[in-house]
Amino acid sequence: MTIEEMKKELKCFFDNDGKIFQMPTKPKKEVMITAIVADKIDPDKIYAEKEINEFILDQIDFEDYCTIRRNLIDFGFMTREGDRPQYRLATKTPDLTAYGLVID
Repeated sequence: MTIEEMKKELKCFFDNDGKIFQMPTKPKKEVMITAIVADKIDPDKIYAEKEINEFILDQIDFEDYCTIRRNLIDFGFMTREGDRPQYRLATKTPDLTAYGLVID
């Protein structure tokens, strides 16, 4: 499934400005929302925690950026390292077969 296909399937979670206004409750859809956010992350940039939080807040229209940040790590899109956390993109296509999802 491509990112564009995911966006079409999840269009009911996006507002008119293209921001996510609600997190889905079904795990597969939650992974898909996270993949859509991860697709916009600069693969060559190392983010401080404040920067990744601001990046996520630019993508959403609700306050719970922590869930998306945690999902980016838990689902394998990003890594978090150090005492003063640094975040970097690990891959745009992690192994998500446990969720019945493959990103093309």
